[in-house]
Amino acid sequence: MAGDSTAERFKALVRSIDRVSKRGDHRGALAILPDLLAVEPHDSRLSKKKSHFITALAYRAYQAGDHDSALAFLDVADREIPDGHITPFLREERATIRKAASVR
Repeated sequence: MAGDSTAERFKALVRSIDRVSKRGDHRGALAILPDLLAVEPHDSRLSKKKSHFITALAYRAYQAGDHDSALAFLDVADREIPDGHITPFLREERATIRKAASVR
């Protein structure tokens, strides 16, 4: 990660998105997500954290019955986080939630 200011910005964005998501506003959380994804996009360590966090948001949406938002979170992660940055565990984590959210 680039430095303390980057780490603080990253943490602040995570907290902000998390608050919105916990209120049940999954679309609102999706709208803020690009700000988080823009933080050091080439840092593979941050990419791993982003992937796990986005999957947790997808799971929260799925648990709330908002399957469309759950799938939208996963689509963003698939599209925006470089595949070479994530581990097999993170790929499987996303696949598990995608499979569950795809069942209606």
